[in-house]
Amino acid sequence: MPSPIAHASLALLATPALDRRATLRLWALVAAFLLLPDADIAVGLIASGDGFASHGSWSHSFLLAPIAGVAFALIVRRIADIPAKRAFFAGTALYASHVALDALTLGRGVGMLWPIVPERIESPIHIFSGVRHSEPGNIAAHLRTIAEESVFALWVALIALVLGALRKAPITRGEPAP
Repeated sequence: MPSPIAHASLALLATPALDRRATLRLWALVAAFLLLPDADIAVGLIASGDGFASHGSWSHSFLLAPIAGVAFALIVRRIADIPAKRAFFAGTALYASHVALDALTLGRGVGMLWPIVPERIESPIHIFSGVRHSEPGNIAAHLRTIAEESVFALWVALIALVLGALRKAPITRGEPAP
């Protein structure tokens, strides 16, 4: 699974797309929903004392994304002037992006269709080597993960900067430039 670096970096794209005048509270909410599927770690700690026993299974289902979308829409309406339908789709996409990034990580796969298909599914394409929670002493693997995800985050930041510049560029309607 990617670390929070990769997941939270998507807030650089998602937040300005939702609201160009985004407040810190909206940025924090977007980041929280990008990380929401990992709440299964806390549930596992409370339920069995092992946060990673079921990590990546039930909470990493695309089928839960619309529920997250509803929750996001209900919360975001209290802190920003974003239409409910737009907030719903944004929250759904935020949750689903986490599942997709985890599926694109070398490892055990994720329960992306839980409960219909309870088995974990892994993409044949891997863009991350992922965090090795079961190998805390494997410093080389952790440094590789940080490096991979930092490069990913830099690409996301670059795309966000380009999109931001394009949004600010004046629109010409076929008139020749002076």
